[in-house]
Amino acid sequence: MSRNIFKITLCVFYGILSKFQAYSQDGILNDTASTVYARSLFIKANAKQSRLFNGREYIPYDPSIENHPFFLSKDWTKGSIHYDGGSFSGVPMLYDLTKDEVVVLNFLLPDKLSLVKQKVQEFNLHEHRFIYLKTDSSDKVISPGFYDLLYRDKISVLVKRRKIIKVIGNTSMKTSFEEEDRFFMIHKGISYPVKTLPSVLKVLKDKKPEIQQYLRKNGIIFRDNPEKAIVAIASQYDQLSN
Repeated sequence: MSRNIFKITLCVFYGILSKFQAYSQDGILNDTASTVYARSLFIKANAKQSRLFNGREYIPYDPSIENHPFFLSKDWTKGSIHYDGGSFSGVPMLYDLTKDEVVVLNFLLPDKLSLVKQKVQEFNLHEHRFIYLKTDSSDKVISPGFYDLLYRDKISVLVKRRKIIKVIGNTSMKTSFEEEDRFFMIHKGISYPVKTLPSVLKVLKDKKPEIQQYLRKNGIIFRDNPEKAIVAIASQYDQLSN
């Protein structure tokens, strides 16, 4: 019941804002009388949901850096999240790939809020499911953080989505957010980094001939789309292992 109230009030909140106030250019709400009023309604109706807004102020980057640090889009996109023991849907959010932080619109104050990553069990954004892995000191391959769960069965396929700030060119002082994804497979409880077809086949060596035949038969060229190929290989391996 409380979740339904949350969704209804969120719609009312946006309705008030769309009527009286628009987002500013940088995506942060202007603190006018209308936004203060809308925010007060939201807080009153959702006191039990306030733990979603438990985090710290999001610190933006130098605006001179080209591109943006977020996953797929710099615009607020509704998603769902399991945070601090509660489940929330229809939440406007961003995922900062450089800081590895989930960012939500803070209805309590006119700013963006970075959630405490250790309290995020998982979240869904842009039809991708991200899970938080704590890992331990014995795992030298996967570091704690958010991972895009591409496939899970006997084998799990994960990708660490990242954006790195890099200098553009050899002599230029300009910088840009550049994407660098890292793929991992978890097989029999052991984590493996995978980047090339040989590295994938090394993990699944007991079915190597069958997998190579499957790739040839289906015209799958690893280098054309590594992400799609790794998922297809993992799925085929599970079928061969049944």
